[in-house]
Amino acid sequence: MSKALLDQLTEIQKKVKRLKQLLETEQTKIQNLEVKLAQMQSELDAQKNANKELEETNKISKLANAITLSHADVKEHKKLINQYIREIDTCIRLLSD
Repeated sequence: MSKALLDQLTEIQKKVKRLKQLLETEQTKIQNLEVKLAQMQSELDAQKNANKELEETNKISKLANAITLSHADVKEHKKLINQYIREIDTCIRLLSD
């Protein structure tokens, strides 16, 4: 073999080694990115679950606030209920006579 051919072969071998190193480096980067992606996906899922829980808590809180009456409102509603009961009693008495 000629010297030029041996030099070319040596150069090709160096390039192949370099490409192999680059490939391994890129594969390592890909693996690291895949791990990071899995972690981020896990975090995203956790945040979605936390968000759902907070939305449910918010709904319950809004519902409780809508149902909650002030002390004055409770007294007024009791008066109305008692008035209705008296009116019903009056109607029953009138029907009984």
